Amino acid sequence: MATRCEEKVRILKTLALDIGGTSIKCAYLSQNGDKSEFRLLPEVNTPKDEAAFMMALNGLLKVAGGVDGVAISTLGVVDSTNNTILGSGAVDYLPKLNLAQTIVDNYGLPCRIMNDGKAATLGEFYFGNLTNTDSGVCLVLGSGIGGGIIYHNQLLEGHHFAAGEFSNIRTDNDWVKLNESLFYKQNSSLTLNYDHKLIQNNDGRTFFSELDQSGDLKTVLRRYCRMLAVQLYNIQLVIDPERFVIGGGISAQHVLFDYLDAAIHELASTMGDHNLFSGYMPIVVPAMHRNTANLYGAIGNYLAAELQLPVDQIQKRLAQSERVDD
Repeated sequence: MATRCEEKVRILKTLALDIGGTSIKCAYLSQNGDKSEFRLLPEVNTPKDEAAFMMALNGLLKVAGGVDGVAISTLGVVDSTNNTILGSGAVDYLPKLNLAQTIVDNYGLPCRIMNDGKAATLGEFYFGNLTNTDSGVCLVLGSGIGGGIIYHNQLLEGHHFAAGEFSNIRTDNDWVKLNESLFYKQNSSLTLNYDHKLIQNNDGRTFFSELDQSGDLKTVLRRYCRMLAVQLYNIQLVIDPERFVIGGGISAQHVLFDYLDAAIHELASTMGDHNLFSGYMPIVVPAMHRNTANLYGAIGNYLAAELQLPVDQIQKRLAQSERVDD
């Protein structure tokens, strides 16, 4: 006879939402016995207020149909112990919604919420380029630098739920420059456009399409990767991860990793004997899932929290799911 957990998993359908400042990405994972499907749904614009958000959520639940639970990735700080959003930046009404409890009260559905950078990290850990690593770091290079840390097969959250908030790492110990010398101001994806003609529209695609024809752009990318290599090395010294994955839209540019690999080798050569451990340098690969890592991670977080599934079972379910893009 099947256990209660096995019966629930067999018919499970989990709606996943990734709430960003401008849009909400949506998908669901449906499971029926050994068969599972990960289906992407059309994005919707992020609503401007609480009432509009609840209307949008109601519509998404209807589109997904027959949902057994809701998994959410969101910008901002999330208290995973109490399953609440403490602060959400551009979408400032989210903490007021008490979203998880509101979903329980309104729809009778369990809900788990997590920070988007940590969701991307879990997405890569459960089903991506951090799978089968004991420890790893994910950095999402966007308008800021999000991410997370896997340590001994666990997501590291920190006392204030802020582990992996890389954006505000100080990169200069001159106190006059303390609030200007920030990691995200050097290595967000937007900074590639600050020193040349693309500053008006921050068009990353144009930057890389013109790279081969422009010595100036090559210089900008080389400097960008040198600064990134130094911070990766600093993180390597603190956490000693097996691997870094780089996410965000910029991670689709293979040439970025050519330049970054060259910068890491140059850094090792420059440090020479001052590098404490021979060969002790960051290993960096692109994230497997760029726009969907947060959704996979949110679902994995839900399966772990609500069904108490172990890591290997979550990894298996996500890896074996057939992906369908609407």
